Amino acid sequence: MVSAPQKTFQILLVEDNPADAMLAMEAIRDIDIPVVITHVEDGRKALEALEEWHKNGKLPDLMLLDLAMPHMDGKATLKAVRARAEFASLPVLILTTSSSTRDIEDCQREHANAYLVKPLSFGKFSEMLVDTLHFWLRWPLRDPRKVSGGGVG
Repeated sequence: MVSAPQKTFQILLVEDNPADAMLAMEAIRDIDIPVVITHVEDGRKALEALEEWHKNGKLPDLMLLDLAMPHMDGKATLKAVRARAEFASLPVLILTTSSSTRDIEDCQREHANAYLVKPLSFGKFSEMLVDTLHFWLRWPLRDPRKVSGGGVG
């Protein structure tokens, strides 16, 4: 019996720090699910990328969004994404160094699907990211308005 080819998932990584982006991409390489990562450096570029995907009739399967970025930060980006009906099904996972209660509450109010605090060690960061992606890519919950606000990692 021939099995069907496994889907390749699309991830939009929104991260302005080149070192953090490289670490995230390296960690994602450890996952046993086929993924293609599109990396952009700020919220404006993320919205432009989403527009392009939408013009082609699809969206990425998941967005990993940093908070502290120039031009358009993560909170403003999340708010802009959630304001658009055509982006409503996009799972947005905050991936940040901030463990601020205010940041967490602000992102929950804007319907982030999860809020993940980047651990300091690469091993723990990689493990957290791989576990999170296994959950979101194997059992995607497509409407963030119905299921929102994962835990703090």
